[in-house]
Formats: sequence, C-alpha cells, structure tokens
Amino acid sequence: MLRSLVGSEMCIRDSHSMGLSSTEEMVLQVVATSTSTLSFVGSTLIVLHLARKQHATWNEKMVMILSMLDMVASSSFGIGRGLLQTGVACDIQGFMIQWFGLATAFWTTFMSVNLYAWVCLRKSEDQLESYKWRYLLVALGLPLVGAIVAACTGSLGDTTLWCWIPEIGYQIGLFYGWVLVCWVCTIAVSLLVAGQIKKRRSLVDQGVADMSSTRADRELIDRLRLSVIFH
Repeated sequence: MLRSLVGSEMCIRDSHSMGLSSTEEMVLQVVATSTSTLSFVGSTLIVLHLARKQHATWNEKMVMILSMLDMVASSSFGIGRGLLQTGVACDIQGFMIQWFGLATAFWTTFMSVNLYAWVCLRKSEDQLESYKWRYLLVALGLPLVGAIVAACTGSLGDTTLWCWIPEIGYQIGLFYGWVLVCWVCTIAVSLLVAGQIKKRRSLVDQGVADMSSTRADRELIDRLRLSVIFH
C-alpha cells in the first residue's frame, strides 16, 4: 500500500503538469482504488489465516500486525474522492492515511530489525517478542504525531485522488522523509543480515555447520523472505 501511495502521488503531479483530461484522471482514480481494494483483501486474508493458528510465532504475529495496519490504510485510500467535499470527514480520511500509511513503513522496518536481532544478536523468540510494545509505541506513535501536526496546521485537504496533504513541503517533512529513513534503515539492516547468512552458508560449505538441519535456521530464512515481501 505504501508503494501505491508513492506511485499515485507521482502520477497526480504528472497529471497536473501534463494537463490530463477528467477521463484520464478518472482512470488514475480507478487504478488507485483497485490497488487499495486488492491490498485490503490480501491483508484481510493474511489476518484470517494467521488468526486460525493456535500457536503463532512472533514473526507471524508481526506479519499479522502489519496486515492489520495495511487494512486500515487501504480502506482509507479505497474511499478515494468520496469524502473530498465533506469537510471534517475529508480531514479524518487524510488523518488516517497519514497515520496508518506511515505506520506500515515503520512496522516493516521493525520487522527487519527483529530479523537482525534474531540472526546477528541471537535473541530468543521470547526476547524478541518482549520488544513488541516498544515497536508499537514508535510505529504508531511517531506517525500519530505527524498526523496531529498535519491536522492542527490545517495541512489536510484535496490531493485529487483522496484527502491527504496537498502541499509537497509538508508531504516531504511529515511522510516521504520518514519513508526514506525507513527504507535506508531496512536496506542497511537487510545487508547486515545477508552478510551473516552468507557467512553461515560458508560454514555449511566447509562442513562446519548445517543450516537446514535446525528449525531455528529454517525460520531465519522465512523471516528474511517475509521482510522482503512486505517491504
């Protein structure tokens, strides 16, 4: 859903600069709403699947939380232009997009940090799960502060496809700047984890260790794949 927001906003600015017709802008709206709907459905299916598991791992719980955050963000995007002329309701839509759209970026980064703690710091499952309230506080708290700032400064309004932040300066300061930080952190952490995995594979080739023989190491690979997919 985060990629959908970034891509849609780029299309919006292009549409303004190229003077696209109302029909062409409507096509953009249909595409944005469709991707939001698909994202919502996919996240819902993930939540329903994981909710049926009696003994979910912390990794699976993190995926479930990310999916729930995305459900809120996707539903806010999916409303599209329906609230543009409704005043307070438009502000609420923009507030929710700012809050939960950014929260998904933070949570994806924490999934990578969690992976780093597992692979490089050798933290146990219980130790990893003990960080959940810190993760939630930051992932939900910082975006909430940004959403409150946007609301209190009157920065929420019509952004063509939905209600959000029209001014590019506020978009960069309250959203895209933080997204860039999250991406850089995720890439950096992923490179550290990849280096550790490469080292372990080297030990496997030397016959010193067998990565596939333990449940923990198999879970390690699953965590890396999930982190990449959800980013």
